Amino acid sequence: MNKQLQKILLFLYLSWSANPLWATHIMGGNLELKALESVPGKYKIILKIYLDLAGTSDAESDHAVRIYRKSDNTHLTTIKVPLISRKSVIYENETCTEKQRLKALFALYETEITLDPNKYNDIQGYYLSWTNCCRNGAIVNLKDPLITNSQLTTYFPPLLKSGKLFLDSSPSFNELDGAYICVGEPFYYPFNATDSDGDELRYSLRSPGGYNTNTSGTAQWVSGYSAENAIPGNPALRIDAKSGELFVVPSQLGLFVFSVVVEELRNGEVIGSVQRDYQLYVVDCQPVAPPDPTILIDNQLVSETSVCEGKSITLTAIADMSWNYQWKKDGKIIENAKSATLQVWESGEYQLVTSLSGACSKTSRSNKVKIDVVKSNFALKTSSPPVICASGGKLSIYAIANDNYSYQWFLNTSPIPGTSDSLVVTVPGSYHVTVTDQVQGCKSLSDTMDIKSVPLLTVTLASVTGQLALCQGDSLLLQSTERSDFEYTWYFNDQKISVAGNAFYADEAGIYTVVVKDSTGCENQSSPLKVERAENVVISMSPIDPMCGTDHPPVTLSANPTGGVFSGNGVSGNTFDPKKAGTGIHEIQYSLEGSLSCTQVSDKQHIAVWKLPEADAGRDIYVREGESSYIGIVGNIDYTYSWSPPEGLDDAANPRPRVTPVEDTEYTVQVTDPNGCTSHAKVTVRIFNKLLIPDAFTPNADGKNDTWELSGITSYPEAEVTIYNRWGEVVFYSKGYEKAFDGRIKGVVPPSDVYVYKIKLDKVTPVQQGTLMLLR
Repeated sequence: MNKQLQKILLFLYLSWSANPLWATHIMGGNLELKALESVPGKYKIILKIYLDLAGTSDAESDHAVRIYRKSDNTHLTTIKVPLISRKSVIYENETCTEKQRLKALFALYETEITLDPNKYNDIQGYYLSWTNCCRNGAIVNLKDPLITNSQLTTYFPPLLKSGKLFLDSSPSFNELDGAYICVGEPFYYPFNATDSDGDELRYSLRSPGGYNTNTSGTAQWVSGYSAENAIPGNPALRIDAKSGELFVVPSQLGLFVFSVVVEELRNGEVIGSVQRDYQLYVVDCQPVAPPDPTILIDNQLVSETSVCEGKSITLTAIADMSWNYQWKKDGKIIENAKSATLQVWESGEYQLVTSLSGACSKTSRSNKVKIDVVKSNFALKTSSPPVICASGGKLSIYAIANDNYSYQWFLNTSPIPGTSDSLVVTVPGSYHVTVTDQVQGCKSLSDTMDIKSVPLLTVTLASVTGQLALCQGDSLLLQSTERSDFEYTWYFNDQKISVAGNAFYADEAGIYTVVVKDSTGCENQSSPLKVERAENVVISMSPIDPMCGTDHPPVTLSANPTGGVFSGNGVSGNTFDPKKAGTGIHEIQYSLEGSLSCTQVSDKQHIAVWKLPEADAGRDIYVREGESSYIGIVGNIDYTYSWSPPEGLDDAANPRPRVTPVEDTEYTVQVTDPNGCTSHAKVTVRIFNKLLIPDAFTPNADGKNDTWELSGITSYPEAEVTIYNRWGEVVFYSKGYEKAFDGRIKGVVPPSDVYVYKIKLDKVTPVQQGTLMLLR
C-alpha cells in the first residue's frame, strides 16, 4: 500500500475513532455499486453490515462512503448512506449461540447517486471505501484487533471506455446465515455472489482491509496466520474459485476474521471487485450428534417431487424431543422452521439440520429433497436469443423439468414430435408446450415463443488504406463491418488473438480473419485477408565536394534509386547553384514518394559553400628613400599568408611584413583559410626623395637664413607650398618653389610669429604640414 493511501486510512481512522460510534461490534460486510435502469451515471450504493449485538445495541442510522480515483487515490466525494432495514441473523443451533453469546444483526444501507461519466473516465477505474473502528478484541488471528479498524473496498470500472458508455454493476454477495464451526469437523459455507450483468466471477481469499494505529500500517496478521491460513486446520480455510463455497476442517478454537474478494471478469479482463470481511467462531462441540434425519413425504422416502400451484405438500421427519430442528431452503435457513414437519408450497431444494437439544453438539443433515411447484403457466427459456441463424442454425427451447412430467410440444398450434423438457428448433415459427404432472395430475401451459430466422451476416474485412503490404516496424489498420451490437473474434494464421472491437492494427505478415456475432447470437466469418511484408528502400546520394565562394557553375545532383525529388537552398530540379544558395552548409534532401512508410523514404546530404577569407593588403603607402614601413593588416591566426614578390620584405609569410623598397613596387598577398579557400589583395609602395624642411628662418637681411629654403623640392616641379598665419589666412602660396619664401607679406616683413605650412609635392604623395617660426 502506498504512503498516500496510508495517510488516507489514518485520516479515516481518526475521523471515526473520534465518533461515539466507535465500538467492537463489526463482524463484517461489503460494499456494492448497482447500475440503475441503464441510465448513464445513475447508481445505487449498497452497504451490507453484519453486527455483533454483544458489542452494540442496534445499527447506526447512516454511514459515510467515500469514492476515490484508483490511479492516484484522490478522494472525489463522500456520500451519506442511510439505514434501510435490519433483521436478526438466524443460527442453526441456538444453544451454541447462547453459550458463545452469538447474536448478530444484518443491517442494509442504500442510497441513489448520480456520477458524471465524463468525470469518471480514468482508465484505471475507481473504488468505494467504508471504514469503521474497530474490530472485536476476541479475534485471535489479527494483531491488536481493538485498534485495527475495518475497511471495505469495492473497485469499479470507468463509466466511459474509449469514448463509449460502459455500464456495469458490481457483484452482489448473498446474505449469510448465522454460522459457527465445530472444531475438527468439516465445515462448508456458501460465500457466493451473483452478477446482474452476467460477468464471470472469481473468488479468492485476501487479507482484511483496515489500518492499525500501533504499527501505522495496514491490518497485520498474527505470526503464522495469513490470507491462506486465516483459520488453521487440515485443510485450512479455502474457497472454491468458481462457486465461492468455503471449506475448512478447523484445528484451533477461537474467533477468526477472514476476507473474500470476488472479481468480475468481462471478456477475460478484470473490470471490478468486491471485498467482504467476516468472522467465524470455532467452538468445541459435543462429539455426540443425532443420527442423520430422513425426510418423508406421505411416509415415502423421495428425492424429488412436485405439487400443483395453489396446493402444498408436507415434509416430515422423525419427531424427537431431544433434538433441535432447523429447516433450510436452497441452503438458507428458513425463519421459524424449527419442528419435525414443514409445509411447502414453493419450489426449491429442502434440507433438515438437527442437533441435540440443550447442548452445543455437532449437527446432522438430511438428504436434500427437490420440490417443484407446477404452475398453471410458465415461460419457455432458451440458451440464446429466440432466433435461428440462416446458416444452418438451430436453437434449444427449455420447459420446466421434472422426471414426473410429460410434454406435448406445438408449432403454430399443431402438435409436433418431442416428449422431453427441451426441444431443438430448426425452423421459425410459434412454439409452446403443455406439461402434465403424472403424479399430481395438474397441467401447465407455457407461453408462446416466436422464433424468427435471421439472414446471414455480411462480414467484410479490409485494410483502411487499401494497402496489404506492411513495412518493418509499422502496423496496418484492418477494419471489419461495424455495428454497436456486434461481437468480434479475430484470428491470425487460424489462431485466436486477443482483440476487441471491429478494428485491429496488424503488425505481422500473415492471414487475418474475423468472426462477427450479432445480438441474436448469429455469426459469420470474413474472407481471409493476406498481409505481406514490404522491403525497406535504401537511398544513396552522390557526394558533392565543398566549394570556395559562390563563383561556381551549377553542379548536378544524383541519387539512387532514381525518380525522387531534390529540395533545399539553391536546388532547382536536379542541380545545385551555389550563387543562389549563398555561403554556408546547405542541407539537400532527396525524397522518394510511395504508398508505404518503408517506400516513402528520404535521405539528405550537406553541401558546403565556404565564405572566402577576407584579404586586405592595406592602403598604398609612400616610403622615403632608404627608409622602411609596414604593409597589410593584423592577421587572423587561423589563416596563412604569402606575399609576392618577397623582395624588400622582412617576412613574406607575415600578415603585416616590414617593407624596405628600393623602387616603386606592387605587392600581392594571398590569404588561405583552414578550408583551403584563398583570396588576394594588392598594395603599392612608392619611394619619394627626402625633403628637408626648416622649422625657422630669420628674414633680417644679414645674409644668413634670410629665406625659407626647402632642400630637395626641386625634384617636385609641381609642388604646391601654402603658408597660413595664426588666423588661418594664406600669407604665401607657390606652385613650384623656384623662389623661396622671404618672409614678406604684402611687401612687409612682419614681427616674429608662428605660421603653419602645407606642402603638396605631387598628386599621389601625402601632403606634409607643420609649423614655421619667423624670427626678427
